[in-house]
Amino acid sequence: MDSKIKIGDTIKRLRREKNITQEKLADVLNVSVPAVSKWERGECYPDITMLILLASYFKTSVDELLGVDEAKIEAEIQNYLAEITRLHNLGEQLRAQEVVFEAYSRFPHDFRIVDWYIQKLAYDERLVEQSGFDVYKEELTKLCDYVLEECDVDEIRYRTLYVLLGLSDDPASRLQIADRFPDVYLTRGSVRTDVFRRETPERVSYIRQFIAELVEMLSYEIRDIALEDKTLTLQEQITALEKAIAVLDIVYDRDDHCFKDYQLSDLYLWLAHRYIKAGNPDRGFECLKEGLSCAKNYDEIPREEGSNTSLLVKGNAFNMADVNSSFRSNVVKRQLEFLQQWDQEITSDPRFVELVQVFSPYAKDK
Repeated sequence: MDSKIKIGDTIKRLRREKNITQEKLADVLNVSVPAVSKWERGECYPDITMLILLASYFKTSVDELLGVDEAKIEAEIQNYLAEITRLHNLGEQLRAQEVVFEAYSRFPHDFRIVDWYIQKLAYDERLVEQSGFDVYKEELTKLCDYVLEECDVDEIRYRTLYVLLGLSDDPASRLQIADRFPDVYLTRGSVRTDVFRRETPERVSYIRQFIAELVEMLSYEIRDIALEDKTLTLQEQITALEKAIAVLDIVYDRDDHCFKDYQLSDLYLWLAHRYIKAGNPDRGFECLKEGLSCAKNYDEIPREEGSNTSLLVKGNAFNMADVNSSFRSNVVKRQLEFLQQWDQEITSDPRFVELVQVFSPYAKDK
C-alpha cells in the first residue's frame, strides 16, 4: 500500500471517528467537497500545509496522517482477527467473546472488528441467556445501519443485512431486507464461472467450486422440507431425507465427502428417527449407525490441506484446520448428546445402547 492510499484511508477513518461528513470537513478546511473526496479515494495528496490543518483538527500527528503507524495498527488488528478465529474454531466461545469485545474497544471503526462484534451480539447464546436479546437490539440496529451506510466490503454488508433481518418481527419488512440480497444467479460462485472463457481450466475449476456450494445448499433445503413441513407424513419425511442424502451421493463419492460427512451425519440421524417411528426399526438402527460413522469419519479427517477427488468437484481444496464448527466438543460427542433427547422407547432399545457404547470412546473435546 503506497503513501497516497494511506493518507486517504487515514483521513476517511478519522472523519468517521469524528462522525462528520465530507461536506463538513470541506467547510472546516475551506476546500471543495470534491477535493476531500479525491483525498479519501487516494487520487491526490492534500497540500503539505493542509496536512498540518488536518492534524490539528483531528487532534493527531502528521505522522499518523502519513500512515507511519498504519502498519503497526494493521498488525495489531490482524493479531486480534487471527486469535478470534482460532478461539471460535476451537469452540472457546467465551474467550473469543472477550477478545472480540477487547478488539472492538480499541478499534470500533475497523469494519472487520465491527463485523465480529455484531455477530457476537446477534448470535452468542450466552449473551442472550444472561441479558436477553432485547438488551442488545438497539445497539445492534445502530451498528447495522452504520455498517450499511459506511462499509464498502460486500461480504460484511451481506452478513450485516442478515443480522438486520433477524432484528425485525414484521414479515413485510423482513421480505424487503431479503430482497436486497442477490439471487442465486448473481452470487459470487455463479459469477466467477463467467470470468474466464469456456473450456479453460480456470473456468472449469470455478464451476466445480460452485457445484460444491450448490449441492450443500440444496441438501440443506431439502432436509428443511422434511423437518419443517408439518403436512408431510412420516413416509414423505423419510423420502425427503433420502433425497437430501442422494443429492450428496450424486456429486460426491462416498469416500470423498470430506467435511460433508458432518452434513451426512445429521441427515442419517434424522432418517433413523423417522424410520423407527414409522415401524421399521431395523432400517432405523442401520441409519443410526451410518450417521454416527459419518460423525466419526468427520472427526478423523486430517487437519491439513487436501482436495476432493470425485468427478464433479475434484481439485476443490479444503483445509480442515480452517473449518469452523464453533463447538468445543467433536461431532460424535454432540451427536451422542443429541440422541439422549430421543424418546425413551428408542433409547432403551438394546441396539441403541450398543451403538452408544461402540461410539462413546470417540466422543471427545477438541
